[in-house]
Amino acid sequence: MTPLVAISDDFLEAYAQIPRQQQKKVRAFMEKFKADPTSNAIHYEKIHEVKDDRVRTVRIDQKYRAVVLHPSDGSVYVLVWVDNHDEAMDWAKSRTFAINPATGALQMFNASAAVKVINEKTRSTGQPGLLAGHDDGTLLSFGLPELLLPAVRAITTLSDLDKLAKHLPAEAAEALHWLAEGIPPEEVREAVSAAASASVDTGDFAAALKHPDSKRRFVTIQSDAELITILDAPLEKWRVFLHPSQERLVGKPFNGPVRVLGGPGTGKTVVAMHRARHLARTLCENSSERILFTTYTANLAQNVDENLRQLCGGEYSKIECTHLHSWAVRLLRDRFQKNCAVATQNELDKFWEDAIFAAEEFEFEPGFLKQEWESVVQANEITDLADYLKVSRRGRGKAISRPERGRIWKIFLRFRDALERSGKTEWTAVIRNARKHLEASPVTLPYKAVIVDEAQDFHPDEWKLIRAIVPEAKNDLFIVGDAHQRIYGSPVVLSQCGINIRGRSSRLRINYRTTEQIRRWAMGMMQGLAFDDLDGGIVDEKGYRSLLSGPARTNK
Repeated sequence: MTPLVAISDDFLEAYAQIPRQQQKKVRAFMEKFKADPTSNAIHYEKIHEVKDDRVRTVRIDQKYRAVVLHPSDGSVYVLVWVDNHDEAMDWAKSRTFAINPATGALQMFNASAAVKVINEKTRSTGQPGLLAGHDDGTLLSFGLPELLLPAVRAITTLSDLDKLAKHLPAEAAEALHWLAEGIPPEEVREAVSAAASASVDTGDFAAALKHPDSKRRFVTIQSDAELITILDAPLEKWRVFLHPSQERLVGKPFNGPVRVLGGPGTGKTVVAMHRARHLARTLCENSSERILFTTYTANLAQNVDENLRQLCGGEYSKIECTHLHSWAVRLLRDRFQKNCAVATQNELDKFWEDAIFAAEEFEFEPGFLKQEWESVVQANEITDLADYLKVSRRGRGKAISRPERGRIWKIFLRFRDALERSGKTEWTAVIRNARKHLEASPVTLPYKAVIVDEAQDFHPDEWKLIRAIVPEAKNDLFIVGDAHQRIYGSPVVLSQCGINIRGRSSRLRINYRTTEQIRRWAMGMMQGLAFDDLDGGIVDEKGYRSLLSGPARTNK
């Protein structure tokens, strides 16, 4: 049987902390280890007083040791730590490794540290446990190791749980937090995809490493090239480890457009990039087919393109990453409108200034007029006064009379005439013209799917263009966004733009960027505010939490 070699996220963190000279030795060792972990040249040493007899150390040099989990009845080798000899020994002695009998995931935890947290807390006499409303079976079903059940039963506050969480398997900590916040077990199970396993072989480590919860902390090395890529950037965990909720979205086949919402720091862009790589592998059958990854801002497009270059192998050549506006103007120049020129913001401001200055009465603020032009005239493709007098201005706030509309229209005409005399156009017109050309012409584009990031900032015309780029099909559109982070756009209803996401909507609930304490404070500040879900509904904020823990926020 071919040996299976895996690496833990803890190993990569430890590797990143050791001196560069030692890193070189670790790399050299790992290349040999990956080639043949059974080689006689690799000496596995038992550790005295270790909690898990399957744990061994292997020599890197006279000073450094790597810690390896190697079950005696299989061909699985998992590198879990690297450090100075004594520190590596101490680390290994305190860890427990086990396949969870309820979920089938491979777990690694420090039971002694968990007990220490509980021993240090002060428990009020008679105070009920935080999770007293849930029986043992429910807690264990979410991947809580039975060894840690007494510690969990001893906690009485969310603060206790925050302190204990770092010593629990991540999937258990997440579920316990949601249960503690009053979310029913059925909803938690759906959120974490914790379907009970019919039967778990607690000795099958190869199967356990394939479990989604295992893959959030262990990666099975498939090739020498993959090993080198991982070691080149050991702290870039987003390339290697995905949360099960993220992995599910990356690889799942969908029957049409998908919308993924998630608060700041939930990994929306990471999921989108992994999805792009997955679709490039599975949908692009020849060298000319592409996946289009598009964003609202040019800076993000550049950042994503660089990250895709690092994430992907051969798939990178099949992914085109670009700012949507740049893509649209390039399409017009290449196929329909060779001399398409877009006015700069300074030029547009001068056209507006002249048009407003020439008005008989200066009764409306320039900002109001510009927004009226964008949100009412351009959005509804109005070209004459008759249509402007009839169009609904719902959502604009300030009511204007029929005579006022007439005076405003004169300003719009002067602005439009100045723009036409300049031989240039606005981005709004670029987007609309690109879409109209695609809808009217039998143009064959190379795209099998479109990935959309920063979805909250796109306008209806831009969504209609996105819909026109790729025909309706399975896996055609993958959309990620968050109304909390809207900067440029306004609420939009995707279904009104020809994009049907019914039954294909998901939320990312885990924040990787801020601490749980800061998240709670921030969510408290936003209490009572409602945020749209990009399709006419309101986002349910329940269940959003952070993996990181830190001190409570203080006002200074």
